[in-house]
Amino acid sequence: MKFNNNSEKNGIEDDLEKLLDIVIKLVSSLDNKSKVALKDLLVEIEIIHTKIINILLPFYKLDNNTVFQNEFRSRYKNYNELVQKDLKYIDNGASIIKTTIDYLIDNHGWRSDKIEKVMQVFGKKENNSKKEELLKEFEKMIYNCYVNNKKTFYKTSDILLKQLNKELDDVNSTLDRGDITTARMKLQLFFEESEFNLDNIKQLLHFLRNIIDYL
Repeated sequence: MKFNNNSEKNGIEDDLEKLLDIVIKLVSSLDNKSKVALKDLLVEIEIIHTKIINILLPFYKLDNNTVFQNEFRSRYKNYNELVQKDLKYIDNGASIIKTTIDYLIDNHGWRSDKIEKVMQVFGKKENNSKKEELLKEFEKMIYNCYVNNKKTFYKTSDILLKQLNKELDDVNSTLDRGDITTARMKLQLFFEESEFNLDNIKQLLHFLRNIIDYL
């Protein structure tokens, strides 16, 4: 039931953590216009991650039979009604992110092969090499993870949500047969085997929100 698709454990979590590490090192060196554009980019990244979390969260801790029996049906119905809307937004988010990173690169000296522009952003020559390296790393992370729906964030989340959809159908069928305990345990096992730690990702998103507020 693993859906990390032979990638590193919890690719979404790992990528987000790496991205935040780069951003933290960059923010103090950016000019105000670049900070505004970076904020727009990070807001969009926060939104698409949060939408994935919100799809999963209603099923995450239905961890006793009474709560499961009382809550699963309505949450399953809401899932079927709302998930397509959220997935459409997530898919459209790729184009928004690409537009924003392209704007940063073209208008705020983030083109990694144009050192003169990079120097204009930072204003200080002595630390330029390290900062240019961070810019390249940030640009690479965004393009590898987010700029279209074939990139790692979208591939990983697509695998995860397809597996969730299959699992919820199975859990619902098991509940229809009156086997509450087995239905609940199937759902619990799905999250245990998914290698997708919602609590960790929620903490990373909280940290991302703090960066966005700072910008």
